[in-house]
Amino acid sequence: MNESTKIDPVLLVSVLNFLRRHEHGADLGEMARHFGVSAVRMRGIIDFLWTVEFPGTALLGPESMFDFDAEGLEDEEPWVRLTHDPTARVSRRFDPQELATVLIGLDALREHRSAEERAVIDRLSAKLRGGEDADAPAEGSGSPLVDALRRAIDRGAQLRIRYFASGADAPEWRVVDPLRLEVRGAMVYLNAYCTKRRGFRWFRHDRILEHEALDSPIGEYSEADRNRPLEVSGHRLATVRLAVAPSAYPAVRPYLPPGRAFPEPEDDGFSHCPVDFRSYQVLAQLCAEHAGAVVVEGPEEARAAVRSWARSAIDAARPVPGSRA
Repeated sequence: MNESTKIDPVLLVSVLNFLRRHEHGADLGEMARHFGVSAVRMRGIIDFLWTVEFPGTALLGPESMFDFDAEGLEDEEPWVRLTHDPTARVSRRFDPQELATVLIGLDALREHRSAEERAVIDRLSAKLRGGEDADAPAEGSGSPLVDALRRAIDRGAQLRIRYFASGADAPEWRVVDPLRLEVRGAMVYLNAYCTKRRGFRWFRHDRILEHEALDSPIGEYSEADRNRPLEVSGHRLATVRLAVAPSAYPAVRPYLPPGRAFPEPEDDGFSHCPVDFRSYQVLAQLCAEHAGAVVVEGPEEARAAVRSWARSAIDAARPVPGSRA
C-alpha cells in the first residue's frame, strides 16, 4: 500500500464483508469513497488481500488464498469482484484460553473505530461467544473491567483504580487519565497518566483490583503520548504458594513444569508447593472451581487478588434491587 505501510485488520475485514455482500462486484472508486480512502489505497488493499493465505488447513495452493476478477481490475473504470473466498470453507475452533485471548484482542481493537467497524467487531464477538443473535451488536463485549476502561477512554474522563503493582507490599488507590488499551498475549494493558506518580504508566488489567469512574475530564495529551509504545517490565510468571488437595491434582497439574510431581500430602491432607501462573485471574478461577481443594498460601498480593475477584463475582451474581430473582 503506497499511502500507508500500516495494515488495518478491521478495514481488511470490512472490505471483505462488503465484497461478500456484493457478489457481482463493485466499482473500485465507489468502494474507496464508501471506506473513506483513495482509489490508490483501495487498490493496494485488494492487492494485499490477493497475497493472504490460510495455511494449516485442508486447503492447498490457490485454494487457500483469496482471488479476484483480474480483468475487472484492469478496466478503465476498475471493478472489484471476489471470485474465491477460502474462509467460506474453513471451520475454526478455539480452546478456552485461545478464545479468551481472541475476545480480549477484539475488545481492544474496537477502540476509536467507526460505528460500522464496531458493528463488525461486535457481531464477530457475539458469534465467538455463541450468542443467539449473532447479527445484533454485542452488549459490553469483553470483561466488565475492560468495558469500563474503554468507556472511560471514550468519555475522556478520569478513573480511580486500586492497583497492585508488581513488587508492591499492598495495593493502592490512584487517579489516572486513561488514554489507550493495548493487548499483549492474554493481557490487556492500559496506557494512562498517573496523577499520583506524575508520569505515564502502563497498568495491567489483572492487577486492577477495583475501579471507579470519575466525572473529572482528563488533561490534554499529544498523539505521541496516547500512542507511546508498550513497555512491559517482563513477562515473568507469578509464583504462588498453594495448598492442593489430591482431588485437585488433575486441575493444577497443567501448571506444573513437565515431569514435576506433587509433594507427598502433609498431615493436613494437602500438598504444599509453589506453582507458576500467567495471571491472578487464572488463579482465582482455579480456586473458585475447586473451592476448598486449592488454597492460596502466599504471597499476600495473590491472596488479595483472589479475594477481590471473588467479591466481584459475588456482586455480579446478586440480583438487581427491584428485579425478579
